[in-house]
Amino acid sequence: MSVNSQYTLKREEGKLIFITSSYRDEKGSILHEYIDNHEFASMMSAMIICGVAYVIIASNYDLHILHYISLILLFVLFFILLRRYVFKERFLKVVLDGNSGSAGIKTPLIFGERSEEIPLSDVDSVEIGSRKILPVDKDAEKFVEKIATQHGSVVPGLADEIEFVTL
Repeated sequence: MSVNSQYTLKREEGKLIFITSSYRDEKGSILHEYIDNHEFASMMSAMIICGVAYVIIASNYDLHILHYISLILLFVLFFILLRRYVFKERFLKVVLDGNSGSAGIKTPLIFGERSEEIPLSDVDSVEIGSRKILPVDKDAEKFVEKIATQHGSVVPGLADEIEFVTL
């Protein structure tokens, strides 16, 4: 099994399996990866849901300690569920099956996955490579770094290049 930080390549009983989480080459967020991540998105979503529940409960009932405990438990529950099912790490999976003579591509969606299969005879060659995207607006990055410095924080790697795996 070959393992790279960007992809995994395995051989199993006549199959070649390629898995990567770095497959979508879209513009990233202006926020840094340590701020804009799966855990933060899950936490913010759970807080919004619990905030709405708090407003509904507070407008209809006198609040007691049981309401606050329920809201805390609701937050924990939604955080775990959102992180596990909505804001999870998504992997592209390509299976080249010599036994059945097919090549399958499984693309993850929010719920489930989309599968496509083509005959293996239509595949001429398999090459794994990468594509790097360099930052476009250097002035904007310097401006954001300057603001972060004024606030006493550092944004490491803001102007770093992004690498995507190609197959």
